[in-house]
Amino acid sequence: MLAANDLDKKKLLMRYKRLKQEVLQRDSAFTNKVMRNFFTCIRKVGTLNKKSPGFLARWQTRFVVLSNAGLIYFKVGDMQSKEDLSPQHFKPLNDFVVKEASEAETGKPNCFYIIFCKSSLVTTPMLLSAPTPHDMKEWINALRLHQIDVIASRATFFERKLERCGVRVPRASILITQGFNAPVQQ
Repeated sequence: MLAANDLDKKKLLMRYKRLKQEVLQRDSAFTNKVMRNFFTCIRKVGTLNKKSPGFLARWQTRFVVLSNAGLIYFKVGDMQSKEDLSPQHFKPLNDFVVKEASEAETGKPNCFYIIFCKSSLVTTPMLLSAPTPHDMKEWINALRLHQIDVIASRATFFERKLERCGVRVPRASILITQGFNAPVQQ
């Protein structure tokens, strides 16, 4: 069984490299910019089972990449054709909540929801299942760290915007360490 998992990981890594190479060939300048800006932080990679939405919902295995751009997932199969290199879907993770789900509720162990806010581009909740309880905890932690990164990026963006307008504000990092009574930096 372990050899099969290693083989799957090798296939998935080869798939990723082929996808990256194909994109580089089409437009290298854009791809390098995207890779530098969006895929600099790949927080978690692995296989998850995803429950498809709808009346006849069923579980599907997906290869999932959590990067600072969002959640990207691919079909897991033979990976023999060029279509296999195309992402099945991309979910921008801006405003969401992660919630564990019980086996009684979902009928499957190690499940968790990604619930998107109403103002988000994606509004349908995702139900995902990890292979082990340890993997589930790792995915939930990675998603929560992603939330923190998004909030920090937004704070930095708005701080700079306000500074350009002449408004002096304390840095978010100072507020975290010193509290709201922190002095404004000159």
